[in-house]
Amino acid sequence: MIIENKLQLTIAAKNLNKKQNNALLQFAHTSIRWPKKLIFSDFVLTDTFPNNVFLSNSFSAFVCVDITNQSGVIHVIAKKFLTLVNAFSQPYVSSRFHIFSGSQLSSITFKMRPSDIFCKIFAIPLNPSPPISFQNNELIWHLSPLLHTYENKR
Repeated sequence: MIIENKLQLTIAAKNLNKKQNNALLQFAHTSIRWPKKLIFSDFVLTDTFPNNVFLSNSFSAFVCVDITNQSGVIHVIAKKFLTLVNAFSQPYVSSRFHIFSGSQLSSITFKMRPSDIFCKIFAIPLNPSPPISFQNNELIWHLSPLLHTYENKR
């Protein structure tokens, strides 16, 4: 099924079984000017900030730097946060709910399948000093799952 508009995407998302909550619906790359997109039933992952941070099925945090489509096989090219620590410890330990402070991205990239993505994460710099980008190794990021992409998966 090729999804061509938002209404078709909404209908397709509603028809998915809850256990297939993370099913990839579409890969979109319309031109060089626009980011590459993976459209899931409950979120969109792109190769540009702020929609490019995700949690893998192994509960590691990654930043998507590219999305490739080679003969119909889609891969997410990502860099891993090397340092993940608890964002807070009271009233509970934040890592229990996959909430972290993260820093230092790996220099190597990881090639992953869309099925390896557990949920989308929002990232906020805790010590904003220019430039605000993942290439700035001095930044520490608050990483928290987007609840609508995380529910029904624990």
